[in-house]
Amino acid sequence: NLNLSVDGMDPERIEGASVTADFARVLRIPPERGRFFDSEEFTPGQDGVVLISHALWRHRFAAAPDILERSLFLSGRERRVIGVMPETFAFPAQARLWVPLAPSEENRTRRDLHTLHAFARLKPDATYETAQADLAALTTRYARDHPATDADWACVGFPMLEDAVAQIRP
Repeated sequence: NLNLSVDGMDPERIEGASVTADFARVLRIPPERGRFFDSEEFTPGQDGVVLISHALWRHRFAAAPDILERSLFLSGRERRVIGVMPETFAFPAQARLWVPLAPSEENRTRRDLHTLHAFARLKPDATYETAQADLAALTTRYARDHPATDADWACVGFPMLEDAVAQIRP
């Protein structure tokens, strides 16, 4: 959750996501307008950019054709709009904007920050079962090597489609 403010408009609480450099490649969804983050923008201090959803572009910016390079403030920090995602894109489901994940060196090396959700594509020759086995091996190794922070933590995989439709399947 972030506070979005734009000059001349009331602030709004909005959901967003910090994403890695592989986000667009894994999802295979390019921005409708503009571009995805470049590699330098995943560096602390160089991450002052944002991708916005099509709905946010329409709602807060009246679908302004000059949206790219406009500034907005997210929880008090200025960011520059570099792209608009397609109208049909919604991932994670409630996110209306995306920023590059650029953790500080301290946060990159902390073992007690269990706040990230990862998603991936299976290699063409991989199966869900082999991926689960690999994740189980990681869980065992992490618990052994870092018992103070990872003993009760697990790496678990599941198909994204199953997760997306689980609540409405019945």
